[in-house]
Amino acid sequence: ALAATPTAAGDVRAFQHIVKPGETLAQVSERVYGDARRETVLVGANALDVQGGTVIAAGMRLEVPAPGHHTVMQGESWADLALSWLGTNDMARTELLAHSNKGVPWVPPVEGQEIEIPAVVTYIAGEAETVNTIAARFWGDPNRGWELNSYNKRQGVLIRRGEVVLVAMPGLRLTEI
Repeated sequence: ALAATPTAAGDVRAFQHIVKPGETLAQVSERVYGDARRETVLVGANALDVQGGTVIAAGMRLEVPAPGHHTVMQGESWADLALSWLGTNDMARTELLAHSNKGVPWVPPVEGQEIEIPAVVTYIAGEAETVNTIAARFWGDPNRGWELNSYNKRQGVLIRRGEVVLVAMPGLRLTEI
């Protein structure tokens, strides 16, 4: 069964799923995201492939990343919201938040507007990975590696084994359960 477990006060952006006997990651992904291919989100969020495997077992607790929501208050800007929800108000995160909500960073969101805060997967890089392979894994496009670099304030294509890479997942939707 799915159980919502807040990750911070008032912020339900992830929840736990207890694996049932015989259940696969693809089945869990299909159930919560409506797309079996989104199992890579579950693998990354739970560091299941750090040691080279993605085995799950009945009774295991999986964190299921989910988008958050926020009602814009008077005077809030995209930069303010990026700092509050994404950890910094640099241009990459400010643009991501604005564009995810059909806005532009230089025009503030409207007071009372309900915005979506993209889920962010904390991914631990494996051996011989690059920003391009990670972009392909999560976003289906290896040409977006530069976006990962921008979001993570890093340079270069190669990633060291064990390096933490934050992967924003705008557009990640939960199915109705």
